[in-house]
This record gives sequence, structure tokens and C-alpha cells, in this order.
Amino acid sequence: MIIQLETSGGQCTVVNIYNDNTHNETVDALERFLNDNIQELRPAEGDHMLWLGDFNRHHPLWDEDHNSHLFMAAALEASGKLLELVTDYSMVQILPKDVPTLQSSSTQSWTRPDNVFCTEHTSGYLVSCNTAPEKQGPKTDHLPILTILEMSTTASDESPSWNYRSVDWEKFHSSLKDSLTELAGPP
Repeated sequence: MIIQLETSGGQCTVVNIYNDNTHNETVDALERFLNDNIQELRPAEGDHMLWLGDFNRHHPLWDEDHNSHLFMAAALEASGKLLELVTDYSMVQILPKDVPTLQSSSTQSWTRPDNVFCTEHTSGYLVSCNTAPEKQGPKTDHLPILTILEMSTTASDESPSWNYRSVDWEKFHSSLKDSLTELAGPP
């Protein structure tokens, strides 16, 4: 999911990511999407991006050191693609290292597959980024991550829209029939 906000600090694009732990297809898709759309995502140099979600990747840059069993060569290689994107787009990690986000249901150990990255200059707007265990939903293993940026959004002009629920459909059909008859002309 991607949303864009107009803020006091410029346009802010938020990309919510779920990457399966068996492949890097979502990270690859993110790379293609960024390459093809960066001008729309960050039209001005000062515009902002946030990438957040479940990347399903472990690395010593974010996981706790005692989870070194997760840092096997294959895991580090899988994280490498994400780290390349982070570097290429001048992103920084704003969820601090060593903050666990998932408790394994089988081992009960805590790990960090979730993360939050933002453009480097966006970190100046950061108020806080941390997990909120007290807000964890029932029967869930991931902790919610609350990220607060001090940016005000600008109100957009609300475009009028049709309310199809309030239409008198009989009157509409009658009016439509009359209008179409006038357009058709004599038989």
C-alpha cells in the first residue's frame, strides 16, 4: 500500500511493505516501482519517503546481537538487496537497533523482521519511532510500531462526489429515457 500526503515539509510518500520470508519479490518490485516512479514519489529534492512494514529480513544493523544465529550467509545476502535500496535512495533506519518486533510462537524468542526507514532529511521531523507492546492485538505475534513525525498536513479541496444511495432511480430512468429519445430524433 502506498499513500501520499501533502505536508508542511513537502510531499510525503508512505510505502507499507510485506515481503515474504522465502523470497525477495516484494523488494524487487519496490526497486522497479521506485526506478519507474521516483519523479512522482519525490518530485522535489526535499520531499519525503517512508518505507515501513514486515521486510522479513534479519541483519546485525537492526536485530539484537544475541540473535546472531539469524545472520547466516543466506540471510545476510537476502538483506543485501534491501540495504542496497536503502543506500540508493538515501534512506535511514528510524526504528532503533535492538528493538524487537516479533515473538516467535514456537521458540518464544524475540526478533526484528519489521523495520521503518525514511529519507535522511525526514529524520529531522521524527518525534519518536518505537514499538507499542501495550497495543498488540489478540492472537498476533508482531508488535505495532508507532512512528510520529512532526509535520502538518495541508487540507485538500474536497471534490464533490455523487451520492448514488440518494438517487430516485425511477425518476432517473424516466429522465434518461426522455433524454435518449430526444437525442435519437425521429425514427
